[in-house]
Amino acid sequence: MRNLFAEHFEYSDEEIDLLWESCIFAFDTNILLGLYRYSDETKSELLNILDSIKDRILLPSHVAKEFFKNRFKVIGSQIKIISETESSIDNLTSKLKENKAHPHLPQDLSNSLEEVFLKLSEHLDSSKKLLEKKLTNDDIKYKLAEIFEGKISKEFSNDELKEIISKGKDRLNSDNPPPGYKDYELKIKKNKETTKHDEISAFGDLIIWNQLIEYAKDNGKSIIFITDDIKEDWQQRERGKSIGPRPELKKEFKEKSGHNFKMHTSFRFLELFNKHAKNKIDVKEDTINEVKEAYISDKTTPDNKEAHKETDCLNEEISEKTPELNFDLHRLETEKQILLSTTIREQIKIDVGITPESEHKVKKSEIKRMNSNIKSIEKEISMIKKKSEEKINKDSINSWLDILNKINTK
Repeated sequence: MRNLFAEHFEYSDEEIDLLWESCIFAFDTNILLGLYRYSDETKSELLNILDSIKDRILLPSHVAKEFFKNRFKVIGSQIKIISETESSIDNLTSKLKENKAHPHLPQDLSNSLEEVFLKLSEHLDSSKKLLEKKLTNDDIKYKLAEIFEGKISKEFSNDELKEIISKGKDRLNSDNPPPGYKDYELKIKKNKETTKHDEISAFGDLIIWNQLIEYAKDNGKSIIFITDDIKEDWQQRERGKSIGPRPELKKEFKEKSGHNFKMHTSFRFLELFNKHAKNKIDVKEDTINEVKEAYISDKTTPDNKEAHKETDCLNEEISEKTPELNFDLHRLETEKQILLSTTIREQIKIDVGITPESEHKVKKSEIKRMNSNIKSIEKEISMIKKKSEEKINKDSINSWLDILNKINTK
């Protein structure tokens, strides 16, 4: 049975040991872009690890293109985060200087806090300048170019890309075999007008997938793919938990290349590197924890720009026309976002094995309770918005009645 349905069975310890001894490690775009989010110490250690295995690494050419396309965006987002943090520190510092606002805060403690904030601001300013420098002189880009020299997969021709996209559309009509259909739903299905560039972007995962298969077939190597993409068209998920690559992926990879395929997240790769790698680099626990924390934070923030945009517009109208309701709305929206982030964070920690199994029951109970609270808050928000809309409409009607009365009077 196992021979006939091998894709549904995890590799044995012996097979995993063999994989680590002889495979090629391929890296996804999110792994390279993640380097801009880490501290200098962690970034340097990760680059050293890549350098230590550069004879056994692969960068799909489409990943390289995505890296160069999104590099500035990631750097810019990190600069923005620092600027927002600096602004928060400045605001808090200003409040601390207002003695009337803090009559119960001892002066010596206030002075100590100001010194800490000053040091934080100086550190953040230094970090921001280093990031800004990367816009024109990027040490990460040059180091990656050195490490992956001669390790880029063959680029597909325009005709080959057209064929992959065409087959990708056929795959969408075949019970959505992975990978790629989640990006297609996000980037194409919801848009009425699309371009060739949009299609290449939407089928980016499928292009990478084909490059991995082709490389394994041409070079006779199994592949471990390092990615922080946990979408369901890559990862097999059960009750919200990622339990490895989709069986369809393992089967297709084996049938087309004759070799094995496995996936790891960034931090899991580092944990296993200490266990399996035969070079003398020992990945520090602090490095693994920082990468793990960044992974969780990246998956924690709810990403629904259109919903946020719509909410912001309505909140602005409520703020202007019904200020008495604005405070409650803002408070509830903040509570909701905190709860959403917390539930997502705790669920991810369960999914990736950070939370011990002995604590799963308690944590799942907490998540269930928080989700219930979120529903209650959403009802309150809905009631406030409805009340505000009624008042706005009533005020509008009264305004028109006033105008009509003035006209009739004349």
